[in-house]
Amino acid sequence: MKPVALLLPLLLLQAPGLFAQQGYPQTCDRCEDLPRLLQELKEQEWLRDKFREYSPWSSYQLSASDVTDLQNRVLNAFNTWQKTPSGGGGGAGEPTMGTNPENCQLVFYVKGADGKTTIQPYDDKAMKARYCGVVLAFMKAHEASHQRTCRDLGAKNKGFLGRPEFVAADEVKAYEAGIRVLEKAINELAKKCKEEGTTATYRLDPSLKITPANVYGSEDRARQIADLLERAQRAADARQNDGKGRK
Repeated sequence: MKPVALLLPLLLLQAPGLFAQQGYPQTCDRCEDLPRLLQELKEQEWLRDKFREYSPWSSYQLSASDVTDLQNRVLNAFNTWQKTPSGGGGGAGEPTMGTNPENCQLVFYVKGADGKTTIQPYDDKAMKARYCGVVLAFMKAHEASHQRTCRDLGAKNKGFLGRPEFVAADEVKAYEAGIRVLEKAINELAKKCKEEGTTATYRLDPSLKITPANVYGSEDRARQIADLLERAQRAADARQNDGKGRK
Protein backbone atom coordinates (compact mmCIF):
# COMPACT_ATOMS: atom_id res chain seq x y z
CA MET A 1 0.00 0.00 0.00
CA LYS A 2 1.43 3.36 -1.01
CA PRO A 3 1.91 5.79 1.91
CA VAL A 4 0.03 9.07 1.88
CA ALA A 5 2.33 11.98 1.10
CA LEU A 6 1.53 14.63 3.66
CA LEU A 7 3.04 17.72 2.08
CA LEU A 8 2.18 19.76 5.17
CA PRO A 9 2.66 17.30 8.03
CA LEU A 10 2.36 20.07 10.60
CA LEU A 11 -1.29 20.37 9.63
CA LEU A 12 -2.14 16.75 10.32
CA LEU A 13 -5.13 16.63 12.67
CA GLN A 14 -4.54 13.88 15.16
CA ALA A 15 -7.01 11.28 16.33
CA PRO A 16 -7.50 10.24 19.93
CA GLY A 17 -5.38 7.27 18.91
CA LEU A 18 -2.41 9.61 18.88
CA PHE A 19 -2.23 8.68 22.55
CA ALA A 20 -3.63 5.17 22.44
CA GLN A 21 -1.44 2.42 23.81
CA GLN A 22 -0.33 -0.45 21.61
CA GLY A 23 -1.75 -3.84 22.45
CA TYR A 24 -5.23 -2.60 23.31
CA PRO A 25 -7.51 -5.57 24.12
CA GLN A 26 -9.28 -7.01 21.11
CA THR A 27 -12.55 -7.20 23.05
CA CYS A 28 -14.51 -4.44 24.76
CA ASP A 29 -17.93 -6.01 25.20
CA ARG A 30 -17.22 -8.22 28.22
CA CYS A 31 -17.79 -7.28 31.84
CA GLU A 32 -14.07 -7.64 32.53
CA ASP A 33 -13.40 -4.98 29.86
CA LEU A 34 -15.32 -2.34 31.80
CA PRO A 35 -12.41 -1.08 33.95
CA ARG A 36 -10.21 -0.52 30.90
CA LEU A 37 -12.96 1.35 29.10
CA LEU A 38 -13.47 3.56 32.15
CA GLN A 39 -9.73 4.28 32.19
CA GLU A 40 -9.91 5.08 28.48
CA LEU A 41 -12.69 7.55 29.18
CA LYS A 42 -10.56 9.20 31.88
CA GLU A 43 -7.69 9.50 29.39
CA GLN A 44 -9.91 11.03 26.73
CA GLU A 45 -11.26 13.61 29.19
CA TRP A 46 -7.73 14.42 30.35
CA LEU A 47 -6.57 14.98 26.78
CA ARG A 48 -9.61 17.10 25.96
CA ASP A 49 -8.90 19.31 28.97
CA LYS A 50 -5.19 19.60 28.16
CA PHE A 51 -5.89 20.72 24.58
CA ARG A 52 -8.44 23.20 25.93
CA GLU A 53 -5.66 24.90 27.87
CA TYR A 54 -4.08 25.86 24.52
CA SER A 55 -7.32 27.12 23.00
CA PRO A 56 -8.70 30.69 23.09
CA TRP A 57 -11.45 29.34 25.34
CA SER A 58 -9.01 28.90 28.22
CA SER A 59 -8.97 31.62 30.88
CA TYR A 60 -5.18 31.20 31.05
CA GLN A 61 -4.20 30.19 27.53
CA LEU A 62 -0.96 28.25 27.12
CA SER A 63 1.02 28.90 23.95
CA ALA A 64 2.68 26.67 21.37
CA SER A 65 4.91 27.83 18.54
CA ASP A 66 3.18 25.67 15.92
CA VAL A 67 0.96 22.61 15.61
CA THR A 68 3.82 20.15 15.99
CA ASP A 69 4.91 21.93 19.15
CA LEU A 70 1.32 21.78 20.42
CA GLN A 71 1.09 18.05 19.78
CA ASN A 72 4.48 17.39 21.37
CA ARG A 73 3.62 19.43 24.47
CA VAL A 74 0.35 17.58 24.99
CA LEU A 75 1.91 14.20 24.25
CA ASN A 76 4.77 14.80 26.70
CA ALA A 77 2.35 15.98 29.39
CA PHE A 78 0.15 12.94 28.76
CA ASN A 79 3.04 10.51 29.01
CA THR A 80 4.11 12.14 32.28
CA TRP A 81 0.56 11.91 33.64
CA GLN A 82 0.33 8.26 32.53
CA LYS A 83 3.13 7.41 34.97
CA THR A 84 1.11 8.66 37.92
CA PRO A 85 -1.42 6.51 39.82
CA SER A 86 -4.27 8.56 38.33
CA GLY A 87 -2.93 7.97 34.83
CA GLY A 88 -2.65 4.23 35.24
CA GLY A 89 0.98 3.97 36.29
CA GLY A 90 2.66 3.55 32.91
CA GLY A 91 2.37 3.34 29.16
CA ALA A 92 3.12 5.84 26.43
CA GLY A 93 1.21 7.35 23.55
CA GLU A 94 1.76 6.78 19.85
CA PRO A 95 0.00 7.64 16.57
CA THR A 96 -2.78 5.45 15.18
CA MET A 97 -5.22 7.53 13.14
CA GLY A 98 -5.62 11.00 11.69
CA THR A 99 -7.11 13.31 9.05
CA ASN A 100 -5.10 14.55 6.10
CA PRO A 101 -5.79 18.31 5.89
CA GLU A 102 -5.02 18.37 2.19
CA ASN A 103 -8.10 16.34 1.25
CA CYS A 104 -9.88 15.80 4.62
CA GLN A 105 -9.51 12.02 4.22
CA LEU A 106 -8.72 9.54 6.99
CA VAL A 107 -5.23 8.09 7.34
CA PHE A 108 -3.74 5.64 9.80
CA TYR A 109 -0.30 4.97 11.19
CA VAL A 110 1.50 1.68 10.66
CA LYS A 111 4.59 0.73 12.65
CA GLY A 112 6.91 -1.58 10.74
CA ALA A 113 9.22 -4.28 12.02
CA ASP A 114 12.02 -1.70 11.98
CA GLY A 115 10.10 0.43 14.47
CA LYS A 116 9.47 3.20 11.94
CA THR A 117 5.94 4.55 11.52
CA THR A 118 4.39 5.32 8.13
CA ILE A 119 1.16 7.16 7.33
CA GLN A 120 -1.16 5.29 4.98
CA PRO A 121 -4.68 5.71 3.56
CA TYR A 122 -7.27 4.54 6.06
CA ASP A 123 -7.97 0.80 5.93
CA ASP A 124 -11.09 -0.16 7.88
CA LYS A 125 -10.29 -3.88 7.76
CA ALA A 126 -6.83 -3.31 9.21
CA MET A 127 -8.17 -1.03 11.95
CA LYS A 128 -10.86 -3.54 12.91
CA ALA A 129 -8.11 -6.12 13.30
CA ARG A 130 -6.21 -3.82 15.67
CA TYR A 131 -9.02 -2.37 17.81
CA CYS A 132 -12.24 -3.63 19.32
CA GLY A 133 -15.52 -2.15 18.19
CA VAL A 134 -16.07 0.44 20.93
CA VAL A 135 -12.55 1.83 20.70
CA LEU A 136 -12.67 2.07 16.92
CA ALA A 137 -16.12 3.69 17.11
CA PHE A 138 -15.01 6.51 19.41
CA MET A 139 -11.83 7.05 17.39
CA LYS A 140 -13.88 7.34 14.19
CA ALA A 141 -16.30 9.76 15.88
CA HIS A 142 -13.30 11.87 16.89
CA GLU A 143 -11.95 11.89 13.33
CA ALA A 144 -15.38 12.58 11.84
CA SER A 145 -15.37 15.81 13.85
CA HIS A 146 -11.97 16.76 12.42
CA GLN A 147 -13.19 15.92 8.92
CA ARG A 148 -16.21 18.19 9.32
CA THR A 149 -14.00 21.08 10.39
CA CYS A 150 -11.63 20.42 7.52
CA ARG A 151 -14.42 20.34 4.94
CA ASP A 152 -16.26 23.34 6.41
CA LEU A 153 -13.13 25.50 6.29
CA GLY A 154 -12.74 24.91 2.58
CA ALA A 155 -9.58 25.56 0.59
CA LYS A 156 -9.63 29.30 1.28
CA ASN A 157 -9.36 28.95 5.06
CA LYS A 158 -7.18 25.82 5.34
CA GLY A 159 -4.45 28.04 6.77
CA PHE A 160 -6.28 28.01 10.10
CA LEU A 161 -5.24 24.35 10.43
CA GLY A 162 -1.72 25.63 10.90
CA ARG A 163 -2.68 27.77 13.89
CA PRO A 164 -2.03 25.83 17.13
CA GLU A 165 -4.78 27.59 19.07
CA PHE A 166 -7.33 26.78 16.35
CA VAL A 167 -6.21 23.16 16.20
CA ALA A 168 -6.41 22.96 20.00
CA ALA A 169 -10.03 24.14 19.88
CA ASP A 170 -10.81 21.62 17.16
CA GLU A 171 -9.26 18.88 19.31
CA VAL A 172 -11.56 19.82 22.20
CA LYS A 173 -14.56 19.36 19.91
CA ALA A 174 -13.24 16.09 18.50
CA TYR A 175 -12.47 14.61 21.90
CA GLU A 176 -15.97 15.46 23.06
CA ALA A 177 -17.42 13.66 20.04
CA GLY A 178 -15.43 10.54 20.92
CA ILE A 179 -16.22 10.83 24.62
CA ARG A 180 -19.97 10.78 23.91
CA VAL A 181 -19.62 7.52 21.98
CA LEU A 182 -17.41 5.97 24.65
CA GLU A 183 -19.64 7.07 27.53
CA LYS A 184 -22.72 5.55 25.86
CA ALA A 185 -20.95 2.23 25.27
CA ILE A 186 -19.68 2.10 28.84
CA ASN A 187 -23.11 2.69 30.30
CA GLU A 188 -24.70 0.07 28.06
CA LEU A 189 -22.07 -2.48 29.11
CA ALA A 190 -22.37 -1.48 32.78
CA LYS A 191 -26.13 -2.01 32.67
CA LYS A 192 -25.67 -5.44 31.11
CA CYS A 193 -23.10 -6.35 33.76
CA LYS A 194 -25.20 -4.89 36.59
CA GLU A 195 -22.38 -2.48 37.39
CA GLU A 196 -22.41 1.25 38.06
CA GLY A 197 -22.22 3.43 34.96
CA THR A 198 -20.52 6.77 34.53
CA THR A 199 -21.26 10.38 33.71
CA ALA A 200 -18.74 12.19 31.54
CA THR A 201 -18.14 15.91 31.78
CA TYR A 202 -18.47 18.17 28.75
CA ARG A 203 -17.09 21.62 27.93
CA LEU A 204 -18.89 22.47 24.70
CA ASP A 205 -22.40 22.66 23.34
CA PRO A 206 -22.67 19.62 21.02
CA SER A 207 -24.16 21.84 18.30
CA LEU A 208 -21.13 24.16 18.28
CA LYS A 209 -19.24 24.21 14.99
CA ILE A 210 -15.52 24.82 14.92
CA THR A 211 -15.31 27.94 12.78
CA PRO A 212 -12.77 30.78 12.92
CA ALA A 213 -15.43 33.12 14.31
CA ASN A 214 -16.46 30.68 17.05
CA VAL A 215 -12.87 29.94 18.03
CA TYR A 216 -11.63 33.54 18.02
CA GLY A 217 -14.80 35.07 19.40
CA SER A 218 -15.88 37.30 16.51
CA GLU A 219 -16.05 37.55 12.74
CA ASP A 220 -13.78 40.62 12.82
CA ARG A 221 -11.00 38.82 14.69
CA ALA A 222 -11.34 35.80 12.42
CA ARG A 223 -11.04 38.04 9.33
CA GLN A 224 -7.95 39.72 10.76
CA ILE A 225 -6.26 36.37 11.22
CA ALA A 226 -7.40 35.19 7.80
CA ASP A 227 -5.81 38.31 6.26
CA LEU A 228 -2.55 37.61 8.10
CA LEU A 229 -2.56 34.03 6.89
CA GLU A 230 -3.26 35.11 3.31
CA ARG A 231 -0.43 37.65 3.34
CA ALA A 232 1.95 35.07 4.80
CA GLN A 233 0.98 32.58 2.10
CA ARG A 234 1.48 35.15 -0.66
CA ALA A 235 4.91 36.00 0.72
CA ALA A 236 5.83 32.31 0.88
CA ASP A 237 4.63 31.76 -2.69
CA ALA A 238 6.63 34.79 -3.86
CA ARG A 239 9.79 33.48 -2.20
CA GLN A 240 9.28 30.08 -3.77
CA ASN A 241 8.72 31.56 -7.23
CA ASP A 242 11.72 33.83 -6.84
CA GLY A 243 13.86 30.85 -5.91
CA LYS A 244 12.73 28.97 -9.01
CA GLY A 245 13.55 31.98 -11.17
CA ARG A 246 17.14 32.11 -9.98
CA LYS A 247 17.94 28.53 -10.93
